[in-house]
Amino acid sequence: MKNRPIHKISALCQGIFFAMILVMLPFNLIAQDLTVKSFDFVANDLSASVSPRLDLNGNACALIKVVMPEELSSAEGNVVGGIVRKGRENWVYMSEGTKEIKLIPNASLPKSIFFSDYGVSSVKGKCTYVLELVRHSYGEIEKSTLLINYTPKTATVLIDSKLYKGNGTLNLSLSIGSHDYIIAEEGYDSAEGTIKMKSGANNQLNITLLKSSTVLESNKVSEFSSVSVNQTKTNPIKYGLTRPKSIKGIVYESVKNREPVLGASILIDKTRYGTVSDIDGNFTFEALPIGSQTLTVSYIGFKKKVIKLYDDMDENIVVYMK
Repeated sequence: MKNRPIHKISALCQGIFFAMILVMLPFNLIAQDLTVKSFDFVANDLSASVSPRLDLNGNACALIKVVMPEELSSAEGNVVGGIVRKGRENWVYMSEGTKEIKLIPNASLPKSIFFSDYGVSSVKGKCTYVLELVRHSYGEIEKSTLLINYTPKTATVLIDSKLYKGNGTLNLSLSIGSHDYIIAEEGYDSAEGTIKMKSGANNQLNITLLKSSTVLESNKVSEFSSVSVNQTKTNPIKYGLTRPKSIKGIVYESVKNREPVLGASILIDKTRYGTVSDIDGNFTFEALPIGSQTLTVSYIGFKKKVIKLYDDMDENIVVYMK
């Protein structure tokens, strides 16, 4: 085997080194993106009104002060005139009524921003706004804050099947994107839905649970019985107003592992009566309307289970999601 000259080996190593840099360079260039930290109307900033810029119709523009960790190359949308750079700020003038802006940074990817995501339907003339962006690296989980106000304060809150306990208010840090929520309390109609977390936005959820229609019906039974008790001993069950016993159950993942499911949604079809399973998979319904009903059990990642309820059935129900 021939020995290669040292200078050739050195050149070969240098070639490999530079090739690696060329391969890695594009990833480094796009490895970071910009994300919105905040977008706010600044009432005491008179910059837009002291030296107003007019659009083609002669109307005063809104001023967006863009603050970002790199140079802003350009901006698209209803932009009037060029960008004015003042220190870390990039002043962008936009026509009144504009609802979005697209920023073209020098190094990061372009960023489209809809003002409604941050509580501003459209910008107003002679008003100043501050739009702050920060650098976000790929691979990092971008999060935002969610404020949940709920009534009653004793309700159970589940976000993506994870249990949270508060006292009518919760401040959570959740990843950007969609999250499923369930808020439930015994005797109340549960609230279910999906909230989309947005970067830098004021994410807020206000929930007031209503008394369950079944509970209200049960209260009517009590009132009716108390009025009638001196006349006749009326049996509310005979009149088809309540079920004589409660229905209890437990939700498991599967027959094989029998892992209890926390946060499964259990609803009585064609009513507003529902609940969620607790940490041990247990759930309870009190004073259900008499007659046959359909129970629907659902949980993220599993197909819904439908169970028929009858008056003479056993009060303990076992549900296997898989």
